[in-house]
Amino acid sequence: MRILYASDMHGNFDKLETFCQHAEQSKPDLIVLAGDLSDVAYKDQGLIQQHMELSEILFQYALQYEPGMKRLKPHEFRRVLPIVAEKIYEKPMNKSLEQLAEKYLKILDFFDGNMNIRYDLIGSMMKKHGLEFKTYPGNHDKDLQRTSLKDSNAHKRTLNLDGLLISFFGSANEIRYGDIVLMGTPAELTMPFAEYLNQEGKLVSEVFNFLNKEKPDVAFTHAPPKGCRDFMIHPKTKQPVSKGSPGLERYVHQGDTRLLCCGHMHESVGAEKIDSEKGPVVVFNAGSLSDGFFGELVIDEGSKKMDKVSLYKIKNRLILPPGMTGSADGGEACKIITYFLTPENELKKMKIDLEEKYDY
Repeated sequence: MRILYASDMHGNFDKLETFCQHAEQSKPDLIVLAGDLSDVAYKDQGLIQQHMELSEILFQYALQYEPGMKRLKPHEFRRVLPIVAEKIYEKPMNKSLEQLAEKYLKILDFFDGNMNIRYDLIGSMMKKHGLEFKTYPGNHDKDLQRTSLKDSNAHKRTLNLDGLLISFFGSANEIRYGDIVLMGTPAELTMPFAEYLNQEGKLVSEVFNFLNKEKPDVAFTHAPPKGCRDFMIHPKTKQPVSKGSPGLERYVHQGDTRLLCCGHMHESVGAEKIDSEKGPVVVFNAGSLSDGFFGELVIDEGSKKMDKVSLYKIKNRLILPPGMTGSADGGEACKIITYFLTPENELKKMKIDLEEKYDY
């Protein structure tokens, strides 16, 4: 059984086109788009500043005048702001606050419309190539049930594919550096990732609870487990930092699922083995499709175990200069690395593309 998956396309439709062409030719049993389909909801710096300022005013108002705010969990704070703004706008308390709420809602509606355009395009491209697929949101995405991709949305669902159980869980923990949130999409529009420490200091993790209940043969998540294929370069210190999910870390060490596929951390592309309580678990981060990477899984249908996973890279993209006519080369999908488990349960890799500069 073959599964083709790509994560973190971030609105790069050129790379998606090449991925679609490869999928159309190779005819896998399943295609998965593993989150971060959208790039950013906005690029205008003026709108960004306005949104941040209005959000903070509404947030402080809600903390002071909405008693329910104190009962919210950490991942829910910012996501109630549209509700607060609508309440102010519908039942004005003072003119100035009403105008701020109206401006905030208009900006948020503009951002929401921008994201919907991207989701519509993704659906159209996949349909053009005759491809059915499963997808789920990343930390840059909104709830896909509120988009044209709702029929393909597999978030928090389990698929039985010819006896192989495959579970999907989207979104990811927000990446913060001080007061800076590295997200191209307002938190109010994104899917929450319910993972936090409660008042007793114990980890509450929705992704752990979901997978622990389903116990699939293969799991697709957007976030990687903490400490495994989850490193990114800190924009200030330029040092690698671990930003994965503690809940996923806990789950993979149980060993109930032997193959977990993820994305989110673009720099951590590649596969890695974890020795769990019940045997080896392979974590495969196929990187970012926006950077040209995607993955392929080959699963043994009898044992339901991983036969091999391969990393592909889209190369030789040619962009025609302005004014020139003709067809641009959309790029070629090249297999560069294949990973497999030996009979001794060692993870080995074989470099397929000897001209590839890096060894992932």
